[in-house]
Amino acid sequence: MKIRGKKVAFQIIDHWTNTMHMIERPLNVSMKVEEKGVSFYAYQHKVDEVVEEIKTNPNVIERFNLIPPFDIGPPPPEVDVSLLCILIAWHDRVVGVEPVERRGSE
Repeated sequence: MKIRGKKVAFQIIDHWTNTMHMIERPLNVSMKVEEKGVSFYAYQHKVDEVVEEIKTNPNVIERFNLIPPFDIGPPPPEVDVSLLCILIAWHDRVVGVEPVERRGSE
């Protein structure tokens, strides 16, 4: 079952300040129902697109102070963040979303 444009939380770490941030962004996720419960996944290329948007969006960079205030001349230092995990709200709990490679005709 696909859920289009569901708001998920991208947990990232800023390597300049060693600070974790949670940034909400829409992402198409799929739900898989198994005996042990439900699991969620999203295609890796879509996850990469959102992470790249986070790294290049000036509003996000300013709001979360992703570039430290260096007093050195241009060019400014680059955003140095990594994705830790993706979380989604599901039935009063938080569940991880696993990035997966695209398969076949999907």
